[in-house]
This record gives sequence, structure tokens and C-alpha cells, in this order.
Amino acid sequence: MISSYILGIDMGGTATRSLLAGLDHSSQKLGLGGPGNPYRVGVDEACRSLHTALEACIGGQTSTNSIEACCVGIAGRSHPQAEALVKRAFNGLQKPRDLLIRNDLDIALVAGLGASEGVLVLAGTGSGVVARGPRGEIRKGGYGPLPGDPGGGETLSRVALRAACMAADGVGPETSLAASLPQVLGVTEVRELLRALVEEGGGAARFMPAVCQAAEDGDRIAIEILSQGGRELADLVHTAVAEADLQGPGIQVVTAGGILGNARILREALVAALAEKGDRYQFGSHVDEPLWGAVAIAREAALA
Repeated sequence: MISSYILGIDMGGTATRSLLAGLDHSSQKLGLGGPGNPYRVGVDEACRSLHTALEACIGGQTSTNSIEACCVGIAGRSHPQAEALVKRAFNGLQKPRDLLIRNDLDIALVAGLGASEGVLVLAGTGSGVVARGPRGEIRKGGYGPLPGDPGGGETLSRVALRAACMAADGVGPETSLAASLPQVLGVTEVRELLRALVEEGGGAARFMPAVCQAAEDGDRIAIEILSQGGRELADLVHTAVAEADLQGPGIQVVTAGGILGNARILREALVAALAEKGDRYQFGSHVDEPLWGAVAIAREAALA
């Protein structure tokens, strides 16, 4: 007897997660891998991260099991080699009959809103906003670290690093970030921190816990960095909502991503900025696991 499965995958800027689930909801198996955004870690590293997650998830599948559909939500979907790296990651493993490759915003939107109208605000390593309304799905942000992602961990950390450098040089306001950020990489001075960051590789988003802690401890520079990120996300929401032709009151807003889930001050700044519009917006839950959106999309494709 052949057992039918579906596969959902979330390739984020920090980690890759895959979930094999029975089409009849009977069983689940989770696989974990490293960062999956090809813009941030490169195509080969993103491919390895996905392959690692897949091996843990479907490595033991046999010919008596069928993967009917797979949905991959990948941060960096616009990368010209995104589709190729996903397909290459399945080398040596059982391939799904139907492979759907989506943006990370797509799977978070489905996880948070299903098929309903509303707004998703995502802030993790990167950030982005999607509003779904009468005029379809309108996307804002999500341009990556070079131009900057409002409220995203990489961008906020780079702003914090600049503030720390300016404080260390005596040309900017004093901030505890000048001392706390170097400690993240085990050094004592900002100038040593920058060298250690280059030598070790990886992105700047690793400094976000230190930035958040500085803000919680009352550092006014850290507080302003997070607050500005929240306000900028709210600006994206307003623009997306207008273009999607969503009408209040009570426009549903859901959030996703580790930064919005853990950076209290940023989240409160976002909520406060949206509250300036009165009862136009209604905050819903935070999407802790966008992976379920990928599973839902895969299940819909398998049953179509």
C-alpha cells in the first residue's frame, strides 16, 4: 500500500525547516538546516542547508511512500538561481511529484490569514509587508540588506553598528552598544569587532539580541533604532493597505518573524503607529511557525 505525503519547507535568513506530513494528517517528521537565503549566504550554502533539512525529513522514504506535493517558501525567491538550488537539494533523495517554490512572505501570509483579507507584517533577518484585499496582494519592502529592510534584523543591526562606531570615535551620542556589541564576538573594542565580523563571516543580524537588551536596559540610541524600525514598518502597512483597497475599521493585521516576535519595543512602536489611525486596524496573532503555511499550500496542491 502506498502512503501519500506532503512536504512544507521554510528557508529563512537564519534557519531552514522542513516538515513531512501525511496527506491524511496522520504523521509528521521535522528536518532542520542552516540559513537558506541565497542572497545572504550564497547559493551553495543555501542548497546545503536545504539538503540537510531534507535528509533529516525524507532521507528514509521508500518507493512505497509518495510525496504528492512540496511547497518551498524561500527568503530570496527572486534570486536567479533560487529554483535551481531547490531542485539540486533533492539530489539523492525522493523528489515530490509537484514542486511549488514561493516567497517566504507567501507561506507566512497563508499561515497567518489563510484565505482571508488582511495584512501580514514580517520582520526577521529581513522584512516585508503583504496586504490582501479587493485589488489582490500588494507587497512592500523585502529588498534585502543592500538598500535595507525596515525593521529587519540585518538592517537594524547595521544601524546599531554604525551608532557604536560613531560613539567610539566620539562623533556620535554615547551608547552602551559600543561596549555590548563587541562582546557578542568575544572582543572588547568596536574596531576589533569589525575585523572579527569579517573574519568569522555571516550577517550582522546576530547582534539583534544585544540591541534589544540595550533597549530594554534604557539605552536611548537602541530604543530609537527599534522604534524607528517599527514606524517604518507601519508606513509600509499604510501604503500596502491603500493600494490593496482594504477598508477599515478592523483591518486584520498579523505579524511573523523572530524580530517582531521578540523585540518588544519594535513591536510596540509598530502597534502605536498603526493605532494613530484609530480603529482602522485590528491586531491578530503572531505567526510563530510560517512552515504551516507551506504545508497548507502543499496540501491544497496535492488535493487539487
